[in-house]
Amino acid sequence: MWALAATAHAQSFRVEWNDDRLSVAASNAALPAVLAEVSRQANVRFVGLDRISGTLDADVKSALLLDALETLLADVNYVMSRPPADQPDARLVIWLHPRSGNVPAASASAKPEEATRATSVFPTTDADAAMAALLEKVRMTDPGPWLTATKAEDPLVRMQALEKLAAQDQYETLAAQILENALEDPDDGVRDQAFELLAVHATEEKVLDRIEGLLAHPNAGVRLTAVSALRSRSGDEVKRLLNRALGDESQAVRSVAGEILRDADVK
Repeated sequence: MWALAATAHAQSFRVEWNDDRLSVAASNAALPAVLAEVSRQANVRFVGLDRISGTLDADVKSALLLDALETLLADVNYVMSRPPADQPDARLVIWLHPRSGNVPAASASAKPEEATRATSVFPTTDADAAMAALLEKVRMTDPGPWLTATKAEDPLVRMQALEKLAAQDQYETLAAQILENALEDPDDGVRDQAFELLAVHATEEKVLDRIEGLLAHPNAGVRLTAVSALRSRSGDEVKRLLNRALGDESQAVRSVAGEILRDADVK
């Protein structure tokens, strides 16, 4: 069955997920809306839909998921990964990042079944391209280059580095510390990803403690990321933190906190 969406601006799209194949027909359709429908049908998580914009014209017919995503995300940079199968939510996750200037878009190169964590990202500068080329040759048992890459100018390179570090079980303690530091990254996409990955390496109590500390951060964007990380959580401690965030000086933080509090999971 096709899912159809239309607006007064004559945009329209259809999405079909059938037999593990994706079809998308879009004409002047809002890209976030198309991806939201793909997420619903194909059981894919998109992080950062609120940060992208633009319209889409596409005609994808019965394509493999990653091939279809490569077409749909042609004008968006992104990092792709699949959490370990033993995690509560092991869906394919795609962190979206808006392009700037003449930045080339990323393309998917890894199949979900090929690895527990598959990452695809194209850097945006010559310097970062050289760094990425070097990193691809580095043995996964050596965390040094990835630690260096967590400080790269390009946020997408930082996201790739976080993903690689998090995949190295033998450096789990180090990875957890790096992820905690990344929660204060100036880029909201990096912060979102750090929260997602930290949940794999730290206890829920540790994550909530970190969120509480960040609710006092001087940067409103960091506080917004922290309160947003409570969206998928529940319990008395979560409710307490959300109520605290209702007194934040930032209207955006207060708005998100109020929205999550209205969710039945935290009442």
